[in-house]
Amino acid sequence: MSRGQSVALAPTLGRGPRPIDQRIVGRVSGSRQRQEAYGIDAALLLVGFGNTDTLAFVRWR
Repeated sequence: MSRGQSVALAPTLGRGPRPIDQRIVGRVSGSRQRQEAYGIDAALLLVGFGNTDTLAFVRWR
């Protein structure tokens, strides 16, 4: 995942519906200070499209 982008879509492997990967959540919450350093206030949204999970990082202003 690239940092510093306002909107980044990262489709995960299509293995069907599953709970949020705690490693991803930990990475996002752990990089909070880096996000603020980039001026990015990101929210982690998990949206399921059929069998595909999509992680959307949305910049709030």
